[in-house]
Order: sequence, then structure tokens, then C-alpha cells
Amino acid sequence: MSKVGVLPQTFARGVSSMVSFRNILVYDYMKVEERMIVDILKNHLDDFVKYIDYINKWIDENY
Repeated sequence: MSKVGVLPQTFARGVSSMVSFRNILVYDYMKVEERMIVDILKNHLDDFVKYIDYINKWIDENY
């Protein structure tokens, strides 16, 4: 999404681990530990909010 200008490159690199985590949730959900979820919610929840904000901004500017 950074290649088409939706996300800044620095942000995209920083949240690329979300893709790995999503894959674990979807395909290997039995391997997800509670502490992993708690850590993400405590320390990275704002990344999800920023992600949505960037997408909404791009949509507003382009459509």
C-alpha cells in the first residue's frame, strides 16, 4: 500500500508484522498465546487506528 501512496513507507515497514500476525490468527489460531494478544492491544493498538486513518485519508483525497 505504500507503493501506491496509501501508507507512508516508514509506517508500512513498521506494521508489516501485522500481516504475519493476521496469518497466524487465520491459519494457526491454536498457536496464538493470550499474552501475545494482550501485548498487541496494550502496545500497538494505535497502529491499527493510524492504519485506518491513512486509508480513510487516501480515499477522501482520491474519490
